[in-house]
Amino acid sequence: MDLNKLSRGDTVIGISGIVLFIFSFFNWLGAKVTTGPVSAEVAKSAWSFNLTLLAVLLGLVMLAYVVMKALGVEIPDKFGSVTLAQILLVVAAVAFLFVLIKLIVGPNVTTGTVSFGGTVTNVSKTRKFGIFVGLLATIGLVAGAFLNFQESNA
Repeated sequence: MDLNKLSRGDTVIGISGIVLFIFSFFNWLGAKVTTGPVSAEVAKSAWSFNLTLLAVLLGLVMLAYVVMKALGVEIPDKFGSVTLAQILLVVAAVAFLFVLIKLIVGPNVTTGTVSFGGTVTNVSKTRKFGIFVGLLATIGLVAGAFLNFQESNA
């Protein structure tokens, strides 16, 4: 494995892909239920939600590209009229959008306040540390892909 074959953009993609993969096992989203003085909370990783799962898988595909390039595998620069740099940029942007959408929307939980016989129950969505690191990692994927795109156009 020759890391000197990697451009700055490839290095950023590689590091971001590794960070995204590692933090995909951390808690990303959850829900908190409060009934009077008692509360319970549950949270799940990126692997439990469709959009974040797809974002992690796209990040792993980009990481595989970097590993193959470091190993010396010849990868074509063009696929028809589309360059590899353009493909990487689109894949990274899609991964970022998937994580951003899930961060905004949260888990599929009905939130609000319900009263049963005088007992008030409140349900709220929670966002955990993992989704914020995942968002930063996908921003890194976009930045690395953009650096590759700029380099291919120079």
